[in-house]
Amino acid sequence: MLTPERLTAVRRTLRPIGFAMPSIGLSAVPPVQQQIEAARRLEAAGYRNGWANEGVGGKDVFVQIAILLGATDQLTFGTSVTPMWARPPMVTHAAAHQLVEAFPGRFLLGLGSGYDFMAPLAGLVYRKPLAQLREYVTRMPEPVPLLDVPAVDYPTVVGANGRRSVRQAGEIADGAFPSLVPPRYVEEIRSVLGDDKLIIVGLMTSVDDDEEKAKGDASQSISQIFAMKGVPYGRVLDSFGYTAQDRTEGSDRLTADLTAAGSGATIAAAARRYIEAGADHVVLMPVEADFNSGVDKLESIAADVTAV
Repeated sequence: MLTPERLTAVRRTLRPIGFAMPSIGLSAVPPVQQQIEAARRLEAAGYRNGWANEGVGGKDVFVQIAILLGATDQLTFGTSVTPMWARPPMVTHAAAHQLVEAFPGRFLLGLGSGYDFMAPLAGLVYRKPLAQLREYVTRMPEPVPLLDVPAVDYPTVVGANGRRSVRQAGEIADGAFPSLVPPRYVEEIRSVLGDDKLIIVGLMTSVDDDEEKAKGDASQSISQIFAMKGVPYGRVLDSFGYTAQDRTEGSDRLTADLTAAGSGATIAAAARRYIEAGADHVVLMPVEADFNSGVDKLESIAADVTAV
């Protein structure tokens, strides 16, 4: 974990609102040049923090981020998140270290246990994911025969939605990365982690000046996510009074509390709720399935959200 001084430096690099590269991870990967052009456009629009996700197979998020960092001047990039099943722990550590060495102050590692279907894709067994994640993080900087292993010099946040996983994130990493949670849960996370840990929040974002259409798209995306097997968000949401029916239907209340939907000003206001609740940084995650459309939407709201 980082020293307090390094953590303060990381916080200075994080603007209140950043973006996730649209439609990359569990879906088809756009051509590299298309991704480069998108990152440059979003940087020119005023964003300073980008994030890229990853499944198991199909692409290597560290290669992707290396390309995008090399193609831009001021953007930071983080993994949002890379599942521990994608590669051995020592390889993750080496890749993260090399990115920080090549691009000082411009990389953050987001790491998580992923979904239960990911482990078999890598020939592994999904069992006691919290314990496996703790062991994984512990093993990342372990010595490798014949090689000098560098010290951990990059910030690490752990994908954490449940209360046990949030507590563990505070113990093994520099902070937590929850998604699909209401702002009042972020208040709770901050009270658990204290002021010396990062909280990065993933916020599902539907951009459209027609607010009803935006809400409808966000609602549909929520219901699709919660229909996935092994999605680990239900227990926390139950504790705040959201029902299984809310999740299945993408109810108006759940959509309003968990997403940002509408114009740039509306989305900026929604993201601000999380900052005021204690988040260091909010990642806008477009619901658009099409990569180019997602980039266009992020670019169109840049002036509003980067002013927060």
